[in-house]
Amino acid sequence: MQTRLNPRALDRIRYEQEIRSDTELATVLGMSRATVKRWRDGDSSPSMEQIALMVIRFGIPFEDLILVDHEAEVAA
Repeated sequence: MQTRLNPRALDRIRYEQEIRSDTELATVLGMSRATVKRWRDGDSSPSMEQIALMVIRFGIPFEDLILVDHEAEVAA
């Protein structure tokens, strides 16, 4: 089973928090814009600590933040 960040969750956070860009979101989270871009593009995933930070900071449910790729599990 492979997990990755749901890019729609980033859009939801930005909308609900009135954050205008991924650059501003990265600043709020204390990380680089490149990191947020890699999450959005699916090139990397946030750590559990980073996910927990978003859950606490923005009040978004854990289940809404991640996508689970069940096909990757079956193929393995």
